Amino acid sequence: MAKQVAVLGGTGAVGSLFIPIALERGHKLTVLARTPGKLKVQHENLTVVQGDATKLEDIQKVVQSDTDILISAVGNTKGNPVMMEEMARHLLEIKPKRAAIISSL
Repeated sequence: MAKQVAVLGGTGAVGSLFIPIALERGHKLTVLARTPGKLKVQHENLTVVQGDATKLEDIQKVVQSDTDILISAVGNTKGNPVMMEEMARHLLEIKPKRAAIISSL
């Protein structure tokens, strides 16, 4: 059964591996990306939204009432060492139906 999946960190090392697999399995993905051009995959079931995973309003753009699961592949960046903490705080506020957090810490 296809799921509606929100993805944070889709252009990084972990997220870029996850996206093609999820699409191949028939899921519909909405990906939040600071730089959408870094996402090299195009697919009819893929929607890319420009935004930042440290901003609540940007996460809310991809986590909607029909989102079955949120996948976060966000990792800390050199420019923001507390990025994962900020993102996690927002996820607690949004309370997605399901969430899986994976990182290359």
